[in-house]
Amino acid sequence: MTLDKQTAKLIARIAENLPEMDSDIMQELIDNPKSLQKFLRVLCPGEAAPVTSLDTIIRVDRSVRPVYPDLAKVVVMHPELEIVGLAEYDLSNVELYLHDDQKDGKWMEGTKIYKHLKETDSLKACLGLQDALEIKKKGIEVFRKLFGGKVVCCWKSVVRDHDGYLFVPFIYGVSDGVVVRWSWLVNVWRGNNPSARFAS
Repeated sequence: MTLDKQTAKLIARIAENLPEMDSDIMQELIDNPKSLQKFLRVLCPGEAAPVTSLDTIIRVDRSVRPVYPDLAKVVVMHPELEIVGLAEYDLSNVELYLHDDQKDGKWMEGTKIYKHLKETDSLKACLGLQDALEIKKKGIEVFRKLFGGKVVCCWKSVVRDHDGYLFVPFIYGVSDGVVVRWSWLVNVWRGNNPSARFAS
């Protein structure tokens, strides 16, 4: 296929400015061309609905305990925080936080982020599994408009499995939907892996 000069320049410029992206998201876009088309559609003015027309209000019943994954019978590390947080909020006001060691191309282990959040008493301001599940219900359009291709971590709901390993839930967009998964804390967190928390 022969590209005209302007199209070739645009593709090159996009490649130069492509943000950091989680490997799972990259593979999804490689394997599913329709997902890639939807991902790129935001470049075309007028095709995507403006944020103001999207329902970004999240409602959480914090009196109901979320269903955690089996992960060989997990232990919830902070059950007292399950009832902490807003019952209703606008997702567009949620802050995406990066530790200094995640900025400017740097990275750090999730265990260190978790330690930092505990030491600074910041876990209670973070989103948790209940929030992630409600965000998932809003769908891919809302998620991509507000968070782009980021993998958003919800640190309030860290769990420990029977082997003593710690996991944190995270949420990201793939294809036509939003997915909630769990990440081992020894994994590396980069600039594309912010922590979601209520703005102070």
